[in-house]
Amino acid sequence: MEPSDLKKSIEKLRKAFLDLSDEDQFDARDIKLVKSSDIPCISFLETNSSLSKALETLVKHCQWRKKEHINDLKATDFPAEVFRLGWLYHQGSDLDGHPLMWMRLKVPLGPRSLLLKYFTYSLEVVRNRTLADEIKPAVIYDCRNPSIDINALKELVHIGLNQYPPWIEYIVFLEMSSTFAFFCRAARYFFPKHLRDHVKFMSASQLESLISLDNFPDYMGGKITTIDTPTLQQCPSFSSFAETQKLDKSEIESIQRYFDENIGLKENLNNPECAN
Repeated sequence: MEPSDLKKSIEKLRKAFLDLSDEDQFDARDIKLVKSSDIPCISFLETNSSLSKALETLVKHCQWRKKEHINDLKATDFPAEVFRLGWLYHQGSDLDGHPLMWMRLKVPLGPRSLLLKYFTYSLEVVRNRTLADEIKPAVIYDCRNPSIDINALKELVHIGLNQYPPWIEYIVFLEMSSTFAFFCRAARYFFPKHLRDHVKFMSASQLESLISLDNFPDYMGGKITTIDTPTLQQCPSFSSFAETQKLDKSEIESIQRYFDENIGLKENLNNPECAN
């Protein structure tokens, strides 16, 4: 789309959205954002086939944000153990400044409601960085020794592509095993057409052509952590968190067991067996 045409489409989408908007169905913070920033409009225009479809998906997105209180999500809503899993990394940027989100498929998806909420929180962090930097993010799936099941991965992809506009620079499937390769290559067809040519299959050494080693996760020898230490120290332990939730004894024991079994995957970060 030519810049002049894009500018006109942005104004049309913004006006159509604001004509519909009220604080009964949208969060006032999201209304303010659409008023003040072009990026929300651009991200929906570039990932939809028409202005009417862009408006429809933008409205659904903002309704979902209000219903689920997305703007209020914060790190301290989660037990510290969630971050210590080393599953999602939402800091760091590539060589061109694109915000990065890494997902380590070696970590199995455990307590679904908690981890899906954490996944949404991570998407929200990346979304806010995207808005601030006015640049598309990139997504890295670390496929080494995958423990996450295919249905869980499809569920996560669905959230990422349907609750948020799939306005993404590229997606990397990193270090696929031969047994996982077939699924990953087929998985590109889970993505919208505009993204399929931006799906890459790379080794860790090849990835260094896109991302500096400092911007790799800590378990790969980089400097990116799941959360900064001061914020982590403010997060409740799972035992304290569980006291505020409607969980029965068996659920608490099951979730605690999941954390005990999987947090060890991230220990001794310099041990090659932890990274491979």
